[in-house]
Amino acid sequence: MNGSTARQGTSLNIFGAKALVGKVNLGRNAYNKPLPAVDVYMQTAYDQTFFFGQTATKKCVGCTSSTKQGYRIDQSVMQMHDYYDDHSPKEFQYGNTTLIGEHQADMVCLKSDGQNCARPMHFFMATKAKTGDPVTKVDGAGVAGLAYKHRNSQNYLFTQQLKNSGAIKKSVFSITFRRDEPAKSKILFGGYNLGKYALPNRSIRWHSVVQGQSTWTLNMDQHGLETKYAYKWSSPSLGTYAQIDSSIEGIHVRESSKPTVERYIKETIGYDFNLYQIDYYASCTDYQWSFYPDLIISLNGHRYWVSKDAYWKRENNKCTLKLFTKKGYDKWVLGQAWLETQYTIFDYDNDRVGFVTSKNARPLGQHSAGYSVMYKQNNTASVEDI
Repeated sequence: MNGSTARQGTSLNIFGAKALVGKVNLGRNAYNKPLPAVDVYMQTAYDQTFFFGQTATKKCVGCTSSTKQGYRIDQSVMQMHDYYDDHSPKEFQYGNTTLIGEHQADMVCLKSDGQNCARPMHFFMATKAKTGDPVTKVDGAGVAGLAYKHRNSQNYLFTQQLKNSGAIKKSVFSITFRRDEPAKSKILFGGYNLGKYALPNRSIRWHSVVQGQSTWTLNMDQHGLETKYAYKWSSPSLGTYAQIDSSIEGIHVRESSKPTVERYIKETIGYDFNLYQIDYYASCTDYQWSFYPDLIISLNGHRYWVSKDAYWKRENNKCTLKLFTKKGYDKWVLGQAWLETQYTIFDYDNDRVGFVTSKNARPLGQHSAGYSVMYKQNNTASVEDI
């Protein structure tokens, strides 16, 4: 597929420097028109879709949901919800918070013109936290569950509900992201567009999703760091997993790889880093910055470069590392730093994830001449292909 390839869907703008937040229209009024848009976190590693009760009370006057929350029921559309009547309280987990809410359904639209709508979409309406705290302590107006598998039924996944209702034709979504330029961040439901979001003349490289996992998980076999002067590589057969999680800013390093990555950083820039400490930083003048490495990750034998500008945050001669490790967690997790580099396509229909270099990718410029020659001699894809 060349750079002009497009399998069109419906695009949704993403805003927010530390999270992928879009706007959807939740509910409709008595005239069957969508109500004002609410913010929704787009999370590729979470399966449930829910909205917060306070948001619904403010935004959804006239919604077709439960009267228990004070909604006015529109009798003209009530027949759409006859096939379920379960409004009993339920618990569900979001991060470290246990929320209490109820199963509801209503129209959810990607556009305010009433097009590209799920009629209805099933979701939870969160009313409070289990501790009794108001749910306003949980950021955002809602969460769209974009995980690979749903804990109960695939038909409850956000994308699948859009497809089942005819809002999109393919159970596919794609993400392009740029944290410092929100206007360049998009999520496309129902397709992808290489002409708009990928570098010219690039092909999609597809990877099969590891079965038995609930998240978008891929086989990972190697990692490394590279500067103009040196390159450091792990064993070429790690036999580990990498999952894609749009909710984290950087990249999570699995715990068993932590010592190796810390040693590589020490050997390339001369500073000791502890990946257990989030947002660890070091001095980086222009001269020091020239020694900072790009990150390389190999998935199924194919090597991908992540620019140092994507996983380091440089401000006022201070560089903050966006690699981190959570104790007890032994997977790599590719977050927003990865999504800035790779235009990423999530394909439910074919159980695969596709990558192609994004137009949002930051320049590399760190490849050492010796490594580039060695890489080509190994008969793997050239640097230009990735």
